[in-house]
Amino acid sequence: MPPTFNPGKSFIEIQFPVSKISKESYKERKSVQSQTLTSLGKWWGRKPLILCRAAILGLLFPATTNPVKDREIFLKLLTMDEEGLFHRKNKNIPLKELIHHLNPEEIEKWAITDEQDNVTDIKPNLTRDERNQIQRIVFSRLSYDKKLEYCNRPEQIEGPSNEAWKEINEYFGLNVKSLPELMTYLGQCRFGEIPLIGDCFCGGGNI
Repeated sequence: MPPTFNPGKSFIEIQFPVSKISKESYKERKSVQSQTLTSLGKWWGRKPLILCRAAILGLLFPATTNPVKDREIFLKLLTMDEEGLFHRKNKNIPLKELIHHLNPEEIEKWAITDEQDNVTDIKPNLTRDERNQIQRIVFSRLSYDKKLEYCNRPEQIEGPSNEAWKEINEYFGLNVKSLPELMTYLGQCRFGEIPLIGDCFCGGGNI
């Protein structure tokens, strides 16, 4: 069932995941040459793409009477929820980090140890599914900052997974498959037409 909307209020007027947006913005800033759209020209006031995306989505996303679920869906749209982060994961967590976050039972099950019980490696006969399971378990135990070390940035992937879109569509009572499609719908609902956004400083092309 679609949510009950809070009349006239948008998500950004009620809440905003400042900490996570800040961490994502910092990761984008540190990427330097791999930042998106910088080739269009140098602009000293350029804002991170994830910040622009989050702000625009937050303005169009209607607040409902369920702020907890609103936040969950908002983070899912930005691939900043737990599943979204794993969807963005593009690097394997190294052995040293894996061992640090596995419990004794998991080490006994999946790892090789020497005579002093020091872990030397992961068992070579593990299946791909088992290795992926270890990666997922350890990834879930990392801090948000640490997770980002093993992830693409949000703009480097197509967007939420198919499974995430199912939950997003169920929440809004829609059948969309992309962020532009959702933005168009939310803009029409809020303003009666597709909204135009003016970047008055003609920055790096983010807006």
